[in-house]
Amino acid sequence: MKRNFQNFILLLASIVFSALLLEQGFRCWLFGWNAFDVKAMRNNVPVNNAGFMVQSPFDDIYWALKPNLDVSFKLARLTTNSHGLADKEYPLTKPADSYRIAVLGDSYSMSSGVDTDKSFHALLEQWMNEQGKRPYEIINFSVGGFGMERYNATLEHLVPAWQPDALLLGYCAFNDHQALPPKTGSVPLFNPRRIDGFWMSYVREYIRMRKSEVQAMQDTSNMVLGEKHMAFIDRELGIMRSLANQIKPDMPILLAYLDNREHSERDLQNIRAIAEKHSMQFVDTTRKFKGANIDDFSIHLLDSHPDKKTQEIFANTLFDAIQKNNIYGFTRTTTNE
Repeated sequence: MKRNFQNFILLLASIVFSALLLEQGFRCWLFGWNAFDVKAMRNNVPVNNAGFMVQSPFDDIYWALKPNLDVSFKLARLTTNSHGLADKEYPLTKPADSYRIAVLGDSYSMSSGVDTDKSFHALLEQWMNEQGKRPYEIINFSVGGFGMERYNATLEHLVPAWQPDALLLGYCAFNDHQALPPKTGSVPLFNPRRIDGFWMSYVREYIRMRKSEVQAMQDTSNMVLGEKHMAFIDRELGIMRSLANQIKPDMPILLAYLDNREHSERDLQNIRAIAEKHSMQFVDTTRKFKGANIDDFSIHLLDSHPDKKTQEIFANTLFDAIQKNNIYGFTRTTTNE
């Protein structure tokens, strides 16, 4: 009896040890040496679960990033300025000679999983200032988990004080056609409860994801949006145009169609037509990923957010379009040979 009990304990210990070894080995495969960084792994969770959010004073914005962050988030460096924007510090009052562009978006534009200073709009600002004839400021108001309604609420309440000359809408082609869940009383369904990513099972998450989500994530090329989705996009872009015009008549707006996977041609053309209806310029970044495997352009296998090289592709695509079409009045200091 005693020997049987000892054998059971040894078997149980072997199973636990093997499970822990499998989990740590899988983490090393996914994250390399970061798998041993307890502090970094703790924040390898959605931004609303990482303890980086506060409730916005504006009821229809819901949540905002905490100011003055300099933290590891999704194994990258997330920094915010004194205004709680995922960007470097800017003066609230616009310099007299500066052309200021406000960025509206979600986690794609917040560059979740990529260092804040390596986001597509940070690169875009750098290149426009290096090669343009005037100084540009591209200020990022994006927050992970936001959608079209939150973009417009941000545009209404926060953006006007910054006196922008133009807007850049980081339209997330994967989900910005969907309305966000409504608030329930005073607590929105976008609930910033803390989750410790170190204690998550990434093996279990991988199995769950591969069973229920991976096909949908990789097969958006066959997804065609319906009339309900298009009506929602039309309504929200119409509101955005109206709010922008209140800040500055006929304010230039560029809709950057962002994703690291291919989308249907029908959706592209329909959303382009809606953007043009509301006097917005449209730039598609998804053609760069035609036939590509999304895993090759994601921050890791379990998180399809665009990685660093994808943020660079976004920036290059937008910069080419800005130069070619004289968007934002951009002209180069020198011409290409």
